[in-house]
Amino acid sequence: MLILTVSQATTLGHKGHSRFSEVLGNFSLLERPIRLETLIRAVTTALRARQRQYEIRDHLEERKRAEAALAKSEARHRGLVTATSAILWTAAADGAFVEPQESWQEYTGQAWEQHCGFGWLDAIYVDDRQPLVDGWQRAQTQRRVFQAEGRLWHHASHSYRHFELRAVPMDDAEGRIQEWVGLVADIEDRRLAENALRKSEKLASAGRLAATIAHEINNPLEAVTNLLFLAKADPSISPEGRKFLEMMDHELNRVVHITKQTLAFYRDSTGPSHIAPREVVDGLITIYAKRIAEKELNVRVECPADLHLISNPGEFRQVVSNLIANALDACSPTGTIVIRMRRTVANGLPGMRLTVADNGCGIVASHRRKVFEPFFTTKEKVGTGLGLWVSKDLIEKNGGTVRYRSSTGPHRPGTTFSIFLPDREPSGHD
Repeated sequence: MLILTVSQATTLGHKGHSRFSEVLGNFSLLERPIRLETLIRAVTTALRARQRQYEIRDHLEERKRAEAALAKSEARHRGLVTATSAILWTAAADGAFVEPQESWQEYTGQAWEQHCGFGWLDAIYVDDRQPLVDGWQRAQTQRRVFQAEGRLWHHASHSYRHFELRAVPMDDAEGRIQEWVGLVADIEDRRLAENALRKSEKLASAGRLAATIAHEINNPLEAVTNLLFLAKADPSISPEGRKFLEMMDHELNRVVHITKQTLAFYRDSTGPSHIAPREVVDGLITIYAKRIAEKELNVRVECPADLHLISNPGEFRQVVSNLIANALDACSPTGTIVIRMRRTVANGLPGMRLTVADNGCGIVASHRRKVFEPFFTTKEKVGTGLGLWVSKDLIEKNGGTVRYRSSTGPHRPGTTFSIFLPDREPSGHD
């Protein structure tokens, strides 16, 4: 604003000038008479000052809009990361964390003092660390997006969970990697669902194949059963030969029973009955006598002669046979197998506890969670991976439980399986 005053007019003084500034804003005093050049310069200066004010105002408003848009974008991004349970992180060009990673700390439980620098590697499963570092270095050399999978410590569940990592290199003005921006996604639930689907498909295929094979086996089984009947009726058979024929008859009946189970998907129509467990175990040891002799194994059976159990005979025999066969495979030559049976009460239910212990090689820690999974086996040439899975299914079907302990240590290696089978009502009481 320009104000024209009379020449030699009274000066405003500092206080007066301040008072006018509060009311009028920026202004200039021009004393009359005034020269044209002076007026033009004053007007030009005032216009430039006003234009500058407009530019500053527009710049401030644009900056406020940009800050608001950035805050909205960051809020949306944080919401997206939270909704996907993903970990957002940034790292220096060499992969070191140079500032606290809030989502990383929340997931892993690592404080900033623990995950700063390369401390974040401590949260990675030990076997996955070096492959992760090697892959990162290759991505850095090739200047490409880095992708990897591994296992990361999850503080809430106190366990390692599988993750999927994707990181993008961010370049500076000179084209050099300045930092990495990455995302870690928890894929544990997805992997479990995929594994469950694969197992389901395998079991369905195995079930169809087993049913087909069982159906085809029925005819030769019937022929063998008839031939065995005729052989037992032959009066010229010696007592020892007749004993072997009786054992053959028992095993053939078990094969028939398993075939029926396969065709009926384990919905066996035969009911529970009284079982003499000692007789079942002694019969199985006789069947495995050749394998026991070849390895010179010491097999001990600790069981009262009058011990009894009310359960399904064929299924009980199948479970015990699987456990003994596994113990025979695990034992080294001159090893020991101990089979114990006793009456007991578990959870208020009377029944029988059976344990099969061996001093073999033991089950390594990485395999222990998989022993009851279908198709899991360490005996690739001879094993199907179905024995323990079927046994567990049969035990639980009869209301029982199974557990085990194992050691691979040098002092007391070996494995012990323990099953409890409660008494069931004989089929005659149904």
